[in-house]
Amino acid sequence: MRKLIIYSVVLLVLGCKKPTEHIVKAPEKALLILPAKDEACLNAVDVSPKESKVLFEWKKGANADSYEIQVTNLLDGAVVNKRTTGDRIELPLPKGTPFKWKVTAISTSADLRVESDTWRFYNASPGLVSHVPFPAELLSPKFGETVNAQGEGIDFAWTGSDIDNDITYYALYLGTDRNQLTLVSKDIKLEKLTSVAVKANTKYFWSVTTIDQRGNLSESEVSQFVTK
Repeated sequence: MRKLIIYSVVLLVLGCKKPTEHIVKAPEKALLILPAKDEACLNAVDVSPKESKVLFEWKKGANADSYEIQVTNLLDGAVVNKRTTGDRIELPLPKGTPFKWKVTAISTSADLRVESDTWRFYNASPGLVSHVPFPAELLSPKFGETVNAQGEGIDFAWTGSDIDNDITYYALYLGTDRNQLTLVSKDIKLEKLTSVAVKANTKYFWSVTTIDQRGNLSESEVSQFVTK
């Protein structure tokens, strides 16, 4: 009888034990290494007169099963996506062209994805003495933002960069038709334009063109905002 009671107590204790919880950890983001941020890639390997192979390298984070690299041509918007389990990959890209790139760490078991920072670089071309400026990054108004059209107008802000460090001026374009933007102002020396008149209750599109001393120019992406 005593043995039966002991066995019953043991079974009761075991039966009440909570199952072990499985903790799912998100993958750590990859740390970009090469090509270096906002610099010319000079170590690319020639593939043809128009293309060269660029080495991309990053530092792995914990809990990632694979990585997806995305490289975007900043002149025509073309995107290259490749997936790998390693920490480097070579991709053929057009010479004399600015790009941006990022790496997404992927955890298959947790079904989670974490993006790295986004870096820009220039795929240099042998003998090239002047580089096209990087397209301006539009800061304000933010994409999809609602802004107040009352008062003296609204302010625009962006940031520009160029490997040659010879940006001469910017031009701001604005309009209600994405495909027909109108020049608002050119010869802008600063990375901003203030007190631009707009109408209330209207959806606007805007972009910025960057021009350097040699006449090279680049166009930013088109952003949009709404006024009230």
